[in-house]
Amino acid sequence: MTKTNKFKVLNMNCNHCVATITKALENIEGVKDLKFNLKKKEVKIKGDIPAETLIEAIENAGYDVEK
Repeated sequence: MTKTNKFKVLNMNCNHCVATITKALENIEGVKDLKFNLKKKEVKIKGDIPAETLIEAIENAGYDVEK
């Protein structure tokens, strides 16, 4: 079963941020779908990947994830 992780990305403010985070997450094998909500500063990631791996990828792209 595929799970969905939801994270609040504190400094995600625009479509450029979305593109940068998308690029970082699409490089991870197993990511099936991404959904962004800029107003809520949230990203939902569908796939069977440990949350720590996803958080690390977002942080390595230069963004802060609320933990």
